[in-house]
Amino acid sequence: MQIIYAAPFILLSMVGAFLCFIMPKLRKYSLQVAAAPLAFGFCSITGMLAVSLLNDYSGLHYAVLDEPIIGARGFALMAAIYLLPGVLGAGLAIWIVGRISAILMGRL
Repeated sequence: MQIIYAAPFILLSMVGAFLCFIMPKLRKYSLQVAAAPLAFGFCSITGMLAVSLLNDYSGLHYAVLDEPIIGARGFALMAAIYLLPGVLGAGLAIWIVGRISAILMGRL
């Protein structure tokens, strides 16, 4: 099951890094492009799991998370729970990899 979830992110990461690597102007971003989809996939599923566990096992029990996920409200709720941690994690990964590559290349 985990391989089925991770495969599109790994493929997108490999294709994006390869495309950046073959273009001279974008070559410096190839590591960041490789890290972003992987970080998004990991952080989005981890954030979704964390919200679910916090709702079930802590005192912060929100009734809105117990309702059926139907309609525009359910879609917006699930999109926020899935996309927000993923986008934040990908942004953090891009920033960290950019800093590390700048330090290693001596361009800080």
